[in-house]
Amino acid sequence: MLATARPGIPVPSEEKIPVEPWAAQLGAELAKLALGDDIPWHLWSTETADLLTSPLADLGLAARLHAGRDVKVSQTQLLANLATMVIDSQIREFADDTWQDLARLAVRILGQSQPVTGASFGVAAP
Repeated sequence: MLATARPGIPVPSEEKIPVEPWAAQLGAELAKLALGDDIPWHLWSTETADLLTSPLADLGLAARLHAGRDVKVSQTQLLANLATMVIDSQIREFADDTWQDLARLAVRILGQSQPVTGASFGVAAP
């Protein structure tokens, strides 16, 4: 989902699901849920409101705020940094084979039209 949300990624029209932007207030509520608090009002601007019209951008904005970073960022940059911010925010170490499991998961998701079970791409944690 993240890859296809980024501008410039070619996706066949039959695979696209157009989604209308949602109200910035709804995005603010999602960000509040992720942050555990409201976005401080002094950070609100037209650009911030624009970022709050997409679930991924909402969560990326909440992650930036949680990390103590500013909200002056383009949506493209916000989405490009989202995966890295999520991974970097984790305290625990990943098992050596985590990245291989994630690669197998991506292949399974792209290769089938039904939900992917954990057992089909990785090994359950002990």
